[in-house]
Amino acid sequence: MGERQPYRGWLSAEQIAEGKNACSRNARRLYDDASMLYEQNRFASAAALAILAIEETYKLTLLDQLTLCSTDEQTSKCWKEFSSHAAKGRPWDFAASLPGELEEDELPSAEYFWSAEIGCSASTDANRMKQAAIYVDCVGEGNWVEPADEFREQTAHEVLDFACSCSSRADFSVREIELMREHLKPLVTRGTVPSGVVSAIRSYLDAASEEKVLPPAAAERWARVLAMLEAD
Repeated sequence: MGERQPYRGWLSAEQIAEGKNACSRNARRLYDDASMLYEQNRFASAAALAILAIEETYKLTLLDQLTLCSTDEQTSKCWKEFSSHAAKGRPWDFAASLPGELEEDELPSAEYFWSAEIGCSASTDANRMKQAAIYVDCVGEGNWVEPADEFREQTAHEVLDFACSCSSRADFSVREIELMREHLKPLVTRGTVPSGVVSAIRSYLDAASEEKVLPPAAAERWARVLAMLEAD
């Protein structure tokens, strides 16, 4: 395998859709491999792969943000998070509430897209868990801890359950991305109050429904985002 030269520039709607589908497929591959390891009682290794699957799924939210970028600075920030393990651990830390007011030139928070794409949440230290699932460490007063000591069946099962709940579809269309840009990108260029966010998402959903580009489950998750915003 030759050396990769990372691309960190602007993406077309076609490239965004292709990237989201690739990330979804890869997350599913990691989860399926984790499940096979779990069945072989390789609980620590199963948990490590499941955490990687969750991190890979989070890239969907970053690609949603890249869809709405209006400046080189925004694009650069999104790509940095795309390569950051710390950033990709955020799904574990998302709260149930969504942000409201946006500052000028601020991208809508990834929580919007995580709730719409995935629709689940949890809270723990993902990076610490991943390290513990892979490496031996020396802790306390010089005690050695192996991954197999940390990850018993129940712990691994909980991690795999969360990874399964994060599984996303792999049928994102170019038109879906184009509509997102058309209806949600204006939020980025001028900033908005919560009512502006609500109306923009509703406009996007109406257009996506009319053109039948959103599967029912995806439309339902976006509808839940709207309900959460309107309840605030």
